[in-house]
Amino acid sequence: MKVTQRALAEKLGLSANAVSLALRNHPSISKATRARVKAMADQMGYRPNPLVAALTADRNKRERSGVTTLAYITTCHHLRSSSSHIRQLFYRGALERAEACGFSLEEFCLADADLNESRLQRILRSRGIHGILIAPPPKPNFSIQLDWEHFAVAALGHQLAHPRVHHAASAIFQDTIKMLDALKCMGYRRPAMLLKRKSERNQLSQRAAIFEYLSRQLWELPHPLIYLYDDIPSELDQIEAWLHHVQPDVVLSSDRQFKAPVIRVLGQVPKDVGYVAIEHSAVGEEARIDFKPETVGAVGIDLVTAQLYRNERGIPAVVQAVQVESPFFSGTTLRCSEAPK
Repeated sequence: MKVTQRALAEKLGLSANAVSLALRNHPSISKATRARVKAMADQMGYRPNPLVAALTADRNKRERSGVTTLAYITTCHHLRSSSSHIRQLFYRGALERAEACGFSLEEFCLADADLNESRLQRILRSRGIHGILIAPPPKPNFSIQLDWEHFAVAALGHQLAHPRVHHAASAIFQDTIKMLDALKCMGYRRPAMLLKRKSERNQLSQRAAIFEYLSRQLWELPHPLIYLYDDIPSELDQIEAWLHHVQPDVVLSSDRQFKAPVIRVLGQVPKDVGYVAIEHSAVGEEARIDFKPETVGAVGIDLVTAQLYRNERGIPAVVQAVQVESPFFSGTTLRCSEAPK
């Protein structure tokens, strides 16, 4: 049975209006009462009704919102929410946040043989789905063509070229600074990065640019130690020769296949050389930027629902980019057990 605000009010001995205001963080209700109402709401499994919220938000508008379902759009089969670990986490975070806000989340894959952009548009309009969250596209400069003026939309990641909408992504700049500052404080003097060559809008390439800049600023290295590769098997001999030549004391790797060559060329980890796994390749206790894709998914839902409650539709004039910072985890592959705060 669905828990209502009236049921919460009866349980707490408050008026229904007081409960409603408390759930909306209204300043006329004391912090203590707001906390007590929210705790009881969680205990009883209360979920807000998005339809009521939408109707309230545009009560002075002629058009009423009928939003109870949000669309989660993926763009190729290997990006489905069930296909790989990181994609599952993006979707899981979005799903949990949507349900906590009283919405359901339904996935649509544009790679399906029976679904193209025109048909998707008709489905969404006929079912009254006004909110869309777009999963990270498979490649940079990706575009999706819909009549966006009908939808509140947000995206995950940086790679969607059109529409340019509000998006949530990892805080690449801040996270990389945090990681390199930690390595500097641990006493490392010659960091090297092994990174797969990508296009300029890809976050790996953004991290490479930041690494090059900070290598000069933090360590005063005239030539930052970075190797951009295309294919590991065909380039492994060259990569090992490069590692032997530059002799780094810590290696930042975008693929866990490099850990064995690092040990083979430079010695034991962490005694002889430090090792950091970046771009979600870490396993176990390896040092890493502890990125949480589910948090990014949840923030994406927040961007969509905020537009729905404000009765905003279409491509925004000013795009908001919400960056989710991640802690640096030093693990057991660096010679210091704790990264600095």
